[in-house]
Amino acid sequence: MTLSRFCMVSIGLCAAVDVYASALAQQVEPSPTGPFAVPHLKGKLPTRAQPAPRDVRRLPMAQLSITTANILPPASRGNSYRQALIATGGDAPYAWSVMRGRLPVGLTLSSAGVVSGIPNTSGEFTITVRVTDSKRRVTTKILALAVGAQVTAPLPKTITTRQMTMTGLGPAVMTLPKTITTGQMTMTGLGPTAVTLPKTITTGQMTMTGLGPTAVTLPKTITTDELRMTGVED
Repeated sequence: MTLSRFCMVSIGLCAAVDVYASALAQQVEPSPTGPFAVPHLKGKLPTRAQPAPRDVRRLPMAQLSITTANILPPASRGNSYRQALIATGGDAPYAWSVMRGRLPVGLTLSSAGVVSGIPNTSGEFTITVRVTDSKRRVTTKILALAVGAQVTAPLPKTITTRQMTMTGLGPAVMTLPKTITTGQMTMTGLGPTAVTLPKTITTGQMTMTGLGPTAVTLPKTITTDELRMTGVED
């Protein structure tokens, strides 16, 4: 190789290296120059893939609450009673306790939320119950319970009368006779009372007024010219 050709090859090689380095720095596609072609750079240089972002948001948790009605079903003195309290939201399991007030003698509230036992005292009772979830969230609610006195004198199987009136019995549990035949039947202001009416009532007029928190089981058959139920609370 002659000296002149060697110099030309050297100059062309240096020029090619300079163009390639410039292309790397500017991230452009250079044109080959001299006797040595420089590979084209297409697009940007590859970079390390970044992981997709994760959605770390959580759905809002339902608020802890006691859904049991404020007035519990009535109990009867001397008879077995059981009523489960219900809570929703928060994180189970739940722990229940009586925060204020007292249950009637013979009834207790378990940590699982069950009021049970045999009440020995009649009357109306108000308690504040508290429930705590597994995350130590707490909520409370006021509950009322009526315990009716036992009916010691049995009623007859059949009542036939021109007028029958039941007024102001207070906390009571009453099972009426199988058949009532009367010209007029009135039940007024019974308070927290559990009343089981007879299977058959034949009356010209039947009126149930202002019974308050009362559990009433109606009969299978009522024959009447007029039936009124007013102010019967849950």
